[in-house]
Amino acid sequence: MRLLVVNAGSSSLKLSALDDRDALVAERNLGNWDGDDGPISAFAGEVGGIDAVGHPGDDLVGDGIR
Repeated sequence: MRLLVVNAGSSSLKLSALDDRDALVAERNLGNWDGDDGPISAFAGEVGGIDAVGHPGDDLVGDGIR
């Protein structure tokens, strides 16, 4: 399973992709993010697809996010 962790601030966006062992696969920091979802889609494509999405503080359980 590949997890996309999204940490969105008021004007910045941090994306991280983790594998099924919680190892960091890739990350991207956008300092001047304007809310466009294009960078998120592009990042997901670059890392080979995403199975689940979460943000810091989410608990990953079974086959989804709680």
